[in-house]
Amino acid sequence: MTARNPSALVLAVDTPLVLEMLLEELMQSHCGGIMLASCSGEIEPLIGVHDKALARDREKHQDTSDTSLRKLFYKVRVTTLEYHGDPAP
Repeated sequence: MTARNPSALVLAVDTPLVLEMLLEELMQSHCGGIMLASCSGEIEPLIGVHDKALARDREKHQDTSDTSLRKLFYKVRVTTLEYHGDPAP
């Protein structure tokens, strides 16, 4: 996997109601490592921005039998962005 930008937006396909405003704020606030959205203290592991440098780690992790991203989060710096915006329509 080769990314052209220094970071990549990671968004699960089953999150159709994520507001554009949240995605823009995640991208602007990202300062390295992984930045994840959080709502009411609950981390959303598939709504975030990841450094391009983490692509190899993600690929290696996906090749294992345990594909939970939470284990990858223990290996890198993870920050969260608490979202208190309007509820999705």
